[in-house]
Amino acid sequence: MDKKSVMQDLAKVLKTSTILVEEPMKKHTSFKIGGIADIYIKVKELEDIKEVLKYAKQHNINLTIIGNGSNVLVLDKGIRGITLEICLNKQEFEEKEDGMIVTVRCRC
Repeated sequence: MDKKSVMQDLAKVLKTSTILVEEPMKKHTSFKIGGIADIYIKVKELEDIKEVLKYAKQHNINLTIIGNGSNVLVLDKGIRGITLEICLNKQEFEEKEDGMIVTVRCRC
């Protein structure tokens, strides 16, 4: 996986998300520990979540989904692939797409 290419590709389709490359996870966990995430994306819109899921699936990239980082432990070796922080403001949705049901309940 070429991190720079992934970032550039996703930057073209994501509306309001923040995309960071080689982001220290200690900045995003309540315990302030953890190695580097290859690609870290903070998603604020449902459409951006769909785009990241689709991109990761199409390019066979590992995807790790986290909330606000409470009670999350990240190894010093970090997280390979895309780390997705879902930060939707008081939204709930359930959608069936490609035979898969995705349910998200967030309070950011």
